[in-house]
Amino acid sequence: EADHACVYSFKCELLRHMDGLDTGHAPVAVVACTNVPKSLDAGLLRRFSKRIHVGLPEEAGRCEILRRVSPANDSSVETDGPVPGATLRAVARATAGVSGADLEALAARAMRMRDDETSGRIARMLDDGQIQCGRDLAEALGPLRAEHWARALGVSILAPGEDDTEDHARDDDLDADSSDSSDESPPASTRA
Repeated sequence: EADHACVYSFKCELLRHMDGLDTGHAPVAVVACTNVPKSLDAGLLRRFSKRIHVGLPEEAGRCEILRRVSPANDSSVETDGPVPGATLRAVARATAGVSGADLEALAARAMRMRDDETSGRIARMLDDGQIQCGRDLAEALGPLRAEHWARALGVSILAPGEDDTEDHARDDDLDADSSDSSDESPPASTRA
């Protein structure tokens, strides 16, 4: 009940101030947005002369959002970027009805999946001095593969015939490079 009274008080104050905006000086534009327009007060809605509905992104928009929120977003994902174009398109297809903010959270989950998968190898490479800079770390982490996105989504994303094998080959090369010294380092869980 206290929350309701607070919301009511805030709404009344907002409406009072909006009614007082007509000062005769330069025009004032009030821009507002909501994810739940049906829950807005009718009195508030009457004070907005123009309403623009911005829907959820279409597949191409989702693909662009995913490209921007994926690691190394300045690379060309269609050719040699960290996330191959087929994988991004598959994720975009699997996320119909998802907002940009939710896509960003999905990318963060996919990165955590990848990071969890590679943490042991990264620790060994750090111990062996194989990682000297951020670029070395990015290469050791490898790309976000379809399996990372799929685990983050909880569904399979690649259609029959699509794969991200070029990414797997790159990871296999990194595994081979780091396996030479892995016998000398204790497992990550036993190090102090």
